[in-house]
Amino acid sequence: MKNVVIVGGGAGGIELATFLGDKLGRKEQAKVTLVDRNTTHLWKPLLHEIATGVMDDGMDSLSYRAHGKNHHFSFEQGSITRINREQKYVELAPVYGQEGDMLVVARRIPYDYLVVAIGSKSNDFGTKGVAEHCIFLDGSEQAKHFQKRMLELFLRFSHSQDKDVKIAIVGGGATGIELSAELYNAVSHLNEYGFGKLNRASLKVTLVEAGSRLIPALTEKVSGSALSELRKAGVDVHLNTMITEAVENGLITKDGEK
Repeated sequence: MKNVVIVGGGAGGIELATFLGDKLGRKEQAKVTLVDRNTTHLWKPLLHEIATGVMDDGMDSLSYRAHGKNHHFSFEQGSITRINREQKYVELAPVYGQEGDMLVVARRIPYDYLVVAIGSKSNDFGTKGVAEHCIFLDGSEQAKHFQKRMLELFLRFSHSQDKDVKIAIVGGGATGIELSAELYNAVSHLNEYGFGKLNRASLKVTLVEAGSRLIPALTEKVSGSALSELRKAGVDVHLNTMITEAVENGLITKDGEK
């Protein structure tokens, strides 16, 4: 029986594991193994909902083990430390518990076919200050970090003399525009839960895009509709605007605007 190992349980990896498990694993024509450092899968396009508190990742994420049992593939938790192409195996680091005790020792998983689907992360293009002062949105932990910072910001605002709350988002792709819109929905709900003077009018969201239009992968009609809806919601959209530096309390554009 051939061993098929898929490294990475993102949208591509889990879909492939499901397909091969149903097609080959169920008939025992191949052993399909999915490897990921996390225990659950969360669809990346939903991260903006985790970030704004609309979705709970504990309730809406998918267990790799349970999904594998239902679709005839096995799951191994761990981070890849080595791929040996000559002897055809991947090596996983040990898994440790919250108290620092080792739960699972380092392992080697043999393969006949190896698929690496570890995904991507946001590119800051080496822009000065971004790594130190900005929050990325590549995974659920970062989304929850954003949510925590957002709630702290709103709480401080509710007990201050400030007139508004400013949040800047860089990138006019799907995640950027959805997060911009979802922030206004979040504010409407939070106002009902005792966040004092916080309301849609007090939230100032700026969306910055270096290109000439939003979501350039889609048609100009869709891009134009998205721009219209965002501005209608209150988002201040800046197109053709390149960020050259991030500082503690703002973003600096190529034209020197803060």
